[in-house]
Amino acid sequence: MKCNDLLEIILEKFLKVAEGGYTSLPGDPGGPTKYGIATNFALKEAKEKGIVSKDLNVKDLTWEQAKTIYKKLYWEPIKGDEIAEIDPRLVVVLFDTKVNPKKGIWDRYAEILGLNNWDIDKAIEVFRKMDLEERNKIIDNFINARLELYKGHRYEKGYRNRMKELKSFLDRIGVYIDTYCANYNKLLRSAYAEKTRRNVQEGSRRVDPLVIDLDGDEIELVNINRSNAMFDLTGSGFANRTGWISGGDAFLVKSKMVEPIFDFY
Repeated sequence: MKCNDLLEIILEKFLKVAEGGYTSLPGDPGGPTKYGIATNFALKEAKEKGIVSKDLNVKDLTWEQAKTIYKKLYWEPIKGDEIAEIDPRLVVVLFDTKVNPKKGIWDRYAEILGLNNWDIDKAIEVFRKMDLEERNKIIDNFINARLELYKGHRYEKGYRNRMKELKSFLDRIGVYIDTYCANYNKLLRSAYAEKTRRNVQEGSRRVDPLVIDLDGDEIELVNINRSNAMFDLTGSGFANRTGWISGGDAFLVKSKMVEPIFDFY
């Protein structure tokens, strides 16, 4: 996925809306909750791991702190960045499952993938071998498996509503990514222009003949002497490996994004 921050999109456009703000429900084993971070579960673990201060009260939890907790406790364990490169929709479903697990769901996912038990690395291997149609089917099967486990549960209605919201988010994820990237790219262009202006003023006029984004994240722009290049050749928003290159090779590099940051010839 381009722009290297699918997690930010998920948190802002889906999870923050789905989880809401501060709540304290009688009988809730998680205790008082804010942004979906429960006092007795996620917040407790975050304190134990030094992610937040041990004396932090959930009422005082900021959204930025909550995002850090989601990244450390839920995104990184499922290797979110890696799966996002395969299919952003897959990681959305897995991330939401990690945030709201139901007993037995990971065993069910393993069964769907043909694995003996759930293992994120083995799951990623399976995902890599799938084509688009197969991934579509797996995503549907994952969501249906979650719904099955909530049949007869006292929160079944609320959970079905969440799955409905999740499906709606998945349908619009491409739009969210494009919008986020467009805004992100404007910031990058502005920062690059300012850096170039300062370099000229300071007398640093050395410019590489060709500058490209070799890792496909549109953040680190390096010169042609680096290798193992990846580009978005189809305009799909996914990186495509092009092979090894060297300083003696010649390329025409042009971004296919709606608002490209750099066009080089």
